Amino acid sequence: MQNAALWGMINNWMIIQPSGCVIEALHVDTASGVSIDKRNSVGSSKFIQQNLRSTRVDAQHDKGNMVPLGTLSQIKSQGQRGKYKSFVVYMKIKGKGSKLNIVIPQDIDRAIGENARHLVNECGRVVRTKAPLNVRNRQEAFSTADDIMWKEIEEKFTIVEGGSYEKMYAFVVDTMQCLYRIWKTRLHYYYKSMNSNEEWLKNPPPDLPQDQWEYCVKRFGSEEFKKISERNSKNRLSQKRYTHTTGNLSFAEFEDKMVKQNKGVKPPADAIWLAEHTHENADGELEWADTVQEVLLEVLKPRSGYFRGKGTALRGYTKGQHQILQQKEMQKQQQIIQEQEQRIKELEEMSEQDKKELEEKREQDKKELEMIREQDKREILKQQKLVMDVFKQQMMEMFARQVE
Repeated sequence: MQNAALWGMINNWMIIQPSGCVIEALHVDTASGVSIDKRNSVGSSKFIQQNLRSTRVDAQHDKGNMVPLGTLSQIKSQGQRGKYKSFVVYMKIKGKGSKLNIVIPQDIDRAIGENARHLVNECGRVVRTKAPLNVRNRQEAFSTADDIMWKEIEEKFTIVEGGSYEKMYAFVVDTMQCLYRIWKTRLHYYYKSMNSNEEWLKNPPPDLPQDQWEYCVKRFGSEEFKKISERNSKNRLSQKRYTHTTGNLSFAEFEDKMVKQNKGVKPPADAIWLAEHTHENADGELEWADTVQEVLLEVLKPRSGYFRGKGTALRGYTKGQHQILQQKEMQKQQQIIQEQEQRIKELEEMSEQDKKELEEKREQDKKELEMIREQDKREILKQQKLVMDVFKQQMMEMFARQVE
């Protein structure tokens, strides 16, 4: 029971947003931001103050449909989210009599609209129930269960008429891969809460098959995994981080809500960014949310996989091609590295004579530049002298006329 309670507590540290990424969700009462009412343009601040509260209310209203990372926990205390079981999706499909429509605009690769949250929630449920953990990486996991997972999504959702079916597939795959990584990260947190092999094997997470948990224990305890984890932690700490305040809304969904509230007109870019990274305090003033960053790092520890303030990037791959495109991207990066190494080698092999000639050319150019400057200086002095001579002559003539 003690380990199950700890598992539930770890779950409540994180939630999933529709972009398929982890956001810190601790409630820090002592956090205080910097008021930005006087530091931003009047138009942006006025727009944010008029629309921020209603957008936050919508986000709070949708919280009941969030996918918590604690979906495997069997303990649900008052105020905690229970296991996601897809009941809302089931009831909506039953009431509508058809699949749920998904909207993905042409200019972005993110689902928006009323069913976007349901799609991401369902992706999380499918990943946790269908994707194997006893594999080396997520590419291997998805090559094994990709068709099965996509079929479950396809049975419940469809792209709206005129939309791109390939973009929906790409969004689902990208979201599932991110959720799969987060799922393994949460298991690692649970693993680190215990200290002995006996504890690990006797206390598998609820609903997780014993053989898969045993593989995770072996993997988490390997030297290879520890080195990778340490490296990723250092990389995460070195990143510039921005705290958003959109709750479980993705940036695309948050912007879509702001557009609808503004009668179909897209707000200025600075107004959108500020609304996504500020909140109202008790006095109704806007405050930055970055002040809780140090507290979140201390409690949650660094995690990789999400660029705060920018969301996630989505590669435009289609079914049957995403692995090939990933390989091409890796080959492209390797080619760039090889070209850079070759260039460095060529520079190192440059002969001393070439270096000397280069230095001589620079010295010659420097001397010529100094000579030109000196000539210009003499010319300016000469012109000044002529002007003074003319001025003196004119003054003498004027004095002579006055004497006469």
